[in-house]
Amino acid sequence: MNKSILEMLTYIREQIDENIPVFMDVSGHQLLSLLKNKDYKPSFIKPNVHELGEILHKEIETKEQAQKELAHPYFQRIDYIMISCGDEGALCKVGDDFYDITIPSIDIVNTTGSGDASVGGFAHAVENNFSLEDTFKYSMACGMSNAQHGEVGFINKADVEKFIQQIHVQKLTIA
Repeated sequence: MNKSILEMLTYIREQIDENIPVFMDVSGHQLLSLLKNKDYKPSFIKPNVHELGEILHKEIETKEQAQKELAHPYFQRIDYIMISCGDEGALCKVGDDFYDITIPSIDIVNTTGSGDASVGGFAHAVENNFSLEDTFKYSMACGMSNAQHGEVGFINKADVEKFIQQIHVQKLTIA
């Protein structure tokens, strides 16, 4: 499977368009093989904080620890990196800039598919030229909406609009 992920990325970059955005939500060995690839990188990745620690062989429990680890050479040349932090929201890296995304507390019914909903929301926002802050908010709101429903991959537009108003984005200074 690792090879086919790399083959797919290589095919997209060489045969379709080297600049087409490629959003990948993979983990474990698949993510590690992408990060080690020196030729091509995806445009977007979304590991959670535990998956980040797994690929770096470190215990990472906070956004601050995750921020420091994103200086690793594995993460160079990736346009957008979103580290999911569960009910603490997310840490995002865009270029050399970091953003702390905090989310409201919600009642959770089923988190299956919430990561996929967040990735889809992010891709939709990028494709539709949302501002960076609105992209983060839309992405997180889509994942949160999915978590409130029993169906997998279900997003309610009213939920998304409500959550967007409650999500906060703060640009972080690099210490």
